[in-house]
Amino acid sequence: MSKTIPSLLTFLLLVSSADITHAQQQQQQGQQATTSGAQAHSGISKESIVRSLSGLSTEQRAATMQFLVASVSANGVDFQLTPETEQELRNVGASAELLAAIRANFRAAGSSPRSSSERATERDPAMMDDKPVVSRHEIKVGGRTLRYTVTTGMMPLKSAAGETEARLFYVAYTADNAGNKTQRPLMFSFNGGPGSSSVWLHLGALGPRRVVMLDDGRMPAPPFRLVDNEHT
Repeated sequence: MSKTIPSLLTFLLLVSSADITHAQQQQQQGQQATTSGAQAHSGISKESIVRSLSGLSTEQRAATMQFLVASVSANGVDFQLTPETEQELRNVGASAELLAAIRANFRAAGSSPRSSSERATERDPAMMDDKPVVSRHEIKVGGRTLRYTVTTGMMPLKSAAGETEARLFYVAYTADNAGNKTQRPLMFSFNGGPGSSSVWLHLGALGPRRVVMLDDGRMPAPPFRLVDNEHT
């Protein structure tokens, strides 16, 4: 027994050492690929990413993935993310975040890496104060027709200096021809997660349209249906 324990400890130390060495080699490969790609101004190659992700443990892949996402965002890639290429990268464990970074940072050979200020000015719908989208609908409630307006957009939250610090996605329902808007009641509804998305408040309880559920509250078999919400 006394001989077995030292042998087991030695084995574990050897395995840990091998894992660390392998992770360091993978990171060095990624750094070398990033450096050479940046020097050539052509971005990181698909082969470099595949090599960096191949044969990694779960812990090693998580650390390497963060490094690759940052590298791709800074230096770009020299290949386009076709369905075949995406599947190849998924097969070696590429995350959705890495695939999104690759998709957004393709640059043709000979192009220069973008500066941080250039990347910051790119159009991101979630970071823009665009006009909301407005549409009009009607439902049948209590034997009468209820016409309403739907407004959807990103609501900026501004500091005292007038700078936008955050944005909230919202959906607003307003009854048409219901008198003075300033005198009408207003309800705010927020999802209570984690554990449940806002869809259950929106399409399950409060919105003008709801998903048809079974009598016991469970989801029915497809096809799923939307009906006018008699309790809206």
